[in-house]
Amino acid sequence: MSSDLHSDLSRYNYTPLDPIKRQIRPIRLAAEREDGDVHCELDTFDFEDAPTYTALSYTWGPATPHFNVHVAGYIIQIRENLYHFLKRYQFREVQERYLWIDQLSIDQSNVDERSAQVQFMSKIYKKSKTVIMWLGDGLGPESERERYDAAVRFSNKEYTPIYDDRDRGAVLTILGHPCFSRLWIVQEVLLASDIKVLLRDLCIPWEDMRRAIWTERLGISALETQGAEDLILWTGLKVSRPETRKGLLIFGFFSDSACLDPRDKVYALISLSEWTSDRLIVDYRKSVCQVFSDLVMCAFSSALLKDTDDHRFEHSASVLKDQFRCMGGPAHLIKSLDKFMDAIWHESRIVAFVGLPSPLTAMGVEPASDNVHGERWWYEFQGRRYHVADDPKTWSMEHQRPLLVDWKEYLPMEVDGSISCTAAETKLRRLDAVRHEP
Repeated sequence: MSSDLHSDLSRYNYTPLDPIKRQIRPIRLAAEREDGDVHCELDTFDFEDAPTYTALSYTWGPATPHFNVHVAGYIIQIRENLYHFLKRYQFREVQERYLWIDQLSIDQSNVDERSAQVQFMSKIYKKSKTVIMWLGDGLGPESERERYDAAVRFSNKEYTPIYDDRDRGAVLTILGHPCFSRLWIVQEVLLASDIKVLLRDLCIPWEDMRRAIWTERLGISALETQGAEDLILWTGLKVSRPETRKGLLIFGFFSDSACLDPRDKVYALISLSEWTSDRLIVDYRKSVCQVFSDLVMCAFSSALLKDTDDHRFEHSASVLKDQFRCMGGPAHLIKSLDKFMDAIWHESRIVAFVGLPSPLTAMGVEPASDNVHGERWWYEFQGRRYHVADDPKTWSMEHQRPLLVDWKEYLPMEVDGSISCTAAETKLRRLDAVRHEP
């Protein structure tokens, strides 16, 4: 019911979760009552001891209108799309008593709790028995009704491992839903053990839809959104090619997907890369530039610098640059980013070649000294701070980048004090090649 009614009811006050115990707060949805409103209970569990639950994947939708959910005599205001789901779902006979839904299970007004929950949200979806992908009630614009009709055609298909053009056409229509362009759906789908697509009263296994498209990769070029196409491809690859989690590849595929908060361009994907999942801490108090800096530092502290595949290494550098653009970084910082990244990237790579950890210890932005260009990049290298010139046009590789470490000090030595050629030959060859890059 819209929030302009029941105005005499007080807002629900969440009991804080214990971040040390990594607690979660699933809901128990009550059967429909005479007042026609949605009622539920919120229960708190330590994550490891949580009962079986279903996690919801959905779009939040517009901020207004909003609707009330009743919890222990109080109300929580939610958005329309979630309200329609709860109204539909309370009629379904399901095994699971509990649902995990971010809009209700997380105190959205508590920044610290939101950061902590997002940090291990991937584990929440991975542990869930089922992920329900809610595509709405199919009662809106003509495109929504067409998707519902397509879902009816596909769900009425008699089981067969062979899918024809009609089946693929139905799935392509369903995949045109805006839900599949969401950034958060990536981890929700790739980490789930079982996924059900729910459209009004129809429930379709995600695997059936995927196989209809994946079969001989027919029809995939006809998808309406790049996000849906990539999602289908990665769902097929996650088992057959688990090495796709290597490095920053996942960021290159999905950083253009839609999200409301630009910081989520990083936070929604960190769990899907083996180089970032345990190193980057979610903190919504940080700015976009700070979150991007954390991602770069995370890459530098990983195995990235010692990657022997030069092509993959250069691709990772390019992905990081594109990531900042997708995050909506300020234009003047984007202009100076290429040369800035080249400087710190190659200096750190050279040091890695001689077996040392990266001397890049911090990076970020600071006010420009001329009060004209707003902010400028800085980085700390070997204990000393360097910065990009206030005007990107005046950037000088000779004056702005630090000197290399004396790499000879760190190469294996013979008894007589000479460098061990057998041990250092390969490193030196590659070191010289990088040092003389234009």
